[in-house]
Amino acid sequence: MRIKHALALGLAGAAVATLGAAGTAGAATGNSVTLYEGTGFTGPSVVVTSSMFNDCTLHYSDGTPVSAIGSVYNGGPTGATLYTGVGYQGAARTIAPFSGYSGKLSCGSIAFF
Repeated sequence: MRIKHALALGLAGAAVATLGAAGTAGAATGNSVTLYEGTGFTGPSVVVTSSMFNDCTLHYSDGTPVSAIGSVYNGGPTGATLYTGVGYQGAARTIAPFSGYSGKLSCGSIAFF
């Protein structure tokens, strides 16, 4: 997939752990997750190498794909690095499925909830 795992660098330049289990990334509220862009982050990250429309998929809880989740990534340029928000100093970007769906949201191999 075009969304790749990335190691976020802290202010001291130390690499930190990759994203953990589903539901732990960013500020997850209901069926959405908030990631951040900017400087000074120490948390895990994903790199937006194309639109979330193409790269994020909502699955039913049994793993069955539903569809591309649509234009639910609220801004931010292609190529932006989005972090889970530890040490947040940048703009918030929210990823969420269409209302009425339930299941797992994933971008590439990264599951947000």
